[in-house]
Amino acid sequence: MDQVTLKADLDALTTAQNVSMEEINPVTGLTTRERLLVQRSWQELLKLGRSTVGIEIFDRYFTMFPQYIQAFKKFRDIPVEKLKSHPRLKAHGTTVLNALDSIVGRWRCFRFYFVPPSFNH
Repeated sequence: MDQVTLKADLDALTTAQNVSMEEINPVTGLTTRERLLVQRSWQELLKLGRSTVGIEIFDRYFTMFPQYIQAFKKFRDIPVEKLKSHPRLKAHGTTVLNALDSIVGRWRCFRFYFVPPSFNH
């Protein structure tokens, strides 16, 4: 989908006057309109590639908070300058994006995805 079509779709969702679009989900706190905007944006983001987006998210995260690399056993021994191109980061980023995609794609079952965080890092 090109940027013009995406903007038109997002504008239509933003300006739609349907009352049901304003219903707030008690679990997420988001309106139907907001959920649809997130889902549409998410689909566009995934077109860049899960591993590409996953790597970028973690690269930015570790750039902003370098001290948290130590919380990830998989990454502790990798020099920061090599991390972005390392296969472990690509694999982990892809796994995280797949998990996020499951949440965004199955929004109606949202409450079941909230489990205690993994202590595997």
